Amino acid sequence: MRYHISQLIDLPRFQVLMSTLWKATGVANALIDTESNVLTSAGWQDACVKFHRVHPHTRERCRKSDQYIADHLHDGAYVGYCCPQGLFDYATPVIIEGEHVANVFCGQLFHEPPDEAFFEQQAARFGFDEHAYLQAIRKVPVVTKERAEVVMTFLVQLAQMLALSGLNRLHQLEVEEELRVLNNTLTQTVAQRTRELMSTNDQLVREIGNINQLRKQMRELAVHDPLTGLHNRRFFDELIGGELARASRLRYSVMFAMADLDHFKALNDRYGHSAGDEVLKNVAAIFQKNVRLGDMVCRYGGEEFVIVFPGMQLKHAYDRLEQWRRAVAEQCVELNGRTIPTTVSIGISCFPFHGTVARQLIDAADEALYAAKNGGRNRLAIYGNADAALHGLE
Repeated sequence: MRYHISQLIDLPRFQVLMSTLWKATGVANALIDTESNVLTSAGWQDACVKFHRVHPHTRERCRKSDQYIADHLHDGAYVGYCCPQGLFDYATPVIIEGEHVANVFCGQLFHEPPDEAFFEQQAARFGFDEHAYLQAIRKVPVVTKERAEVVMTFLVQLAQMLALSGLNRLHQLEVEEELRVLNNTLTQTVAQRTRELMSTNDQLVREIGNINQLRKQMRELAVHDPLTGLHNRRFFDELIGGELARASRLRYSVMFAMADLDHFKALNDRYGHSAGDEVLKNVAAIFQKNVRLGDMVCRYGGEEFVIVFPGMQLKHAYDRLEQWRRAVAEQCVELNGRTIPTTVSIGISCFPFHGTVARQLIDAADEALYAAKNGGRNRLAIYGNADAALHGLE
């Protein structure tokens, strides 16, 4: 259809009508076009707009609920659905000349008084402010199924009236268009120019696609170390703040480790920089091979690596890093007929016990790394007292 629904009805007057309906029934409503743009709305509930459609997990539930309603709009006069959050939504389509142009929606309601224990569990699971969340849930209207069906019967009739009004407006617009075309002596020129513009637009779309692809590639290059294939310090700096914020909100520990190759300068001087590059790649491969999904291993600079284990206890992180240290020591690099031994020293710190921001935790891990170096290299050290840390933070 050449015209948007907003061109076929008087949206301000329709908004007044729907606001009055909400005040009369207590039932939230909206007019939404087929691109999911909200054209009018009244009475939307905080439980949905401030909680369910904000948290990633519950937002995905809402998306699936919206998709269910969209997929079943034409099964009957209207469709109703109880979302996984326990609220009911209803919708009916607006169809003009056989084309689906919008939906009249109502819902964000309960058919029975809500089970607050369920929503307390929801608040705990998704990190909602329980008091604010339950206050929002208590504001959701309880409307019997029978009453909701009466409201939807009214909205179905209203949608039909919208369609009729829109059809009349559509015909008016078509007549105006015919008059405009008849009075336009440059129709052929405009048509030709339009084709040229479309061709140019297609070319621009392709070029924009190429530019976007290049940007994506540049982004990948910007956050990866070209030698080892690991993420780099820029990637670490961009993501670590969000990881620590999640850990603070959800109350789980995060282990930091700074790993540094022992005697790397001497290795470069003796065997050459190509040998140093091979050693770096070998160590990076050992680290990358043994990470979990969600762990972070980055080349921090030079021969130094930073490792982050979200949600891991100190004892487990220590054991994991000790395995890595032994793997590096046992796997020598062979280059040009020469065997190049490699060892690594590792310093460990723990969020939130050794710091609550990345700089504090990096500094603590660095200090532990220096302790490992001073203790003879090829070993691990924990920031502070190692025995107390291992027994107190398990």
